[in-house]
Amino acid sequence: MQLVTPDRRVYPGARALPALLPYLPGGRPLALFFRIPGAQAVADRLYAWISARRHRFGCGDSCALP
Repeated sequence: MQLVTPDRRVYPGARALPALLPYLPGGRPLALFFRIPGAQAVADRLYAWISARRHRFGCGDSCALP
């Protein structure tokens, strides 16, 4: 997953979450989680774990994407 903003900044993987959450309904309080020291590191590890096992979660044809 990558988030590309209108000003062309690119946020890969779990790094996209804190940039995206403030724009989602109810996401602003969740975005505050990423201000906790170490929260981004936890999110990065969780994202990597899920990404490595995405076939088990039924991602269909999307799993073939690099």
